Amino acid sequence: MTTIRPVTITRTTPESDEDKDAIQVPFYTGPNATAVRIVKAFSVSTLGLALTSTPVVMAYWNTHLLTSAGVSGTMFAGALAASVCSTSFLHYFLSPYVTEMSIDSKHVTPDSRITVKTLNLSARTVSTTLSLRDLYPAKDMFLSWRAKRTASKPKQSRFWIDERVAGENPTLRQCLRAVQELNAFHRLV
Repeated sequence: MTTIRPVTITRTTPESDEDKDAIQVPFYTGPNATAVRIVKAFSVSTLGLALTSTPVVMAYWNTHLLTSAGVSGTMFAGALAASVCSTSFLHYFLSPYVTEMSIDSKHVTPDSRITVKTLNLSARTVSTTLSLRDLYPAKDMFLSWRAKRTASKPKQSRFWIDERVAGENPTLRQCLRAVQELNAFHRLV
C-alpha cells in the first residue's frame, strides 16, 4: 500500500530591491502565437516528409507501379522545391513574430530590460533579452522593431509585435512609445 505524502510549495521572495527588478513579469502574449507555432511545425514536418520520401521514390523509380501511374520525376522535384520554398518563406516572415514579452521592472524606462520570445525554424522558443535602448522602430511591413548593431549579439534582431492589442495593454503601449521617442532623432536625420 502506498502512502500519499503532502507536497509543500514554497514561494521564494527576492531579498533586495535589485532582486525584485530581476524578476521578469510577462505583459504581452501574441494573439496568434499558437497558430504561428502550429504552422511552422507543420511546414517543417512536411519538408522532412518531402526530403525523406523523394530519395525513396527515386530509388524505386523504374517500378511498374510508378510508370503506369504516369508519375514523372519533374513532379517530385517540383513538390520538393515547393516544400523547401514554402518553409523558407514561412520561416523568414514568421521568425520575428513575438509570442511573448516580459519586463524586469514595474515602470517602463529606456533602461528597462525586456525578454522577447520568438520561434526558430523548428517552432522552438528563442528568448532574447534587450534593453529598450537597444531597439529602434523598423520601417518594414512585417516588423515593429530591430535590434541596434551595438546590442550585444542578440539571438534575434527582428521583432514583429501584433500592435492591434496595444490599446488594451498599457505596458506594451509604453514600450512602443519609449522605443519611438528614443529614436525620434535618428528618424529626422
